[in-house]
Amino acid sequence: IKAGNGPRHLTLSKQEDRLYLLNELSGSVDIFKMGVNDKYFLASSTKADTISKKPGSAQIVINKKTTE
Repeated sequence: IKAGNGPRHLTLSKQEDRLYLLNELSGSVDIFKMGVNDKYFLASSTKADTISKKPGSAQIVINKKTTE
């Protein structure tokens, strides 16, 4: 996890093969995928909070009722 991101909230995908980590201070989401030996690795990162000049996010939620 990049220093200064401020990890705040974590959620799993329905199949539990992906983790989504919301970073409060940077306003980004880190996406981790399941790899070898059931260990997660950072697959990508994206900006989640692009509206305000000062990022600040508190929660990430995935609707697990939808089919994937």
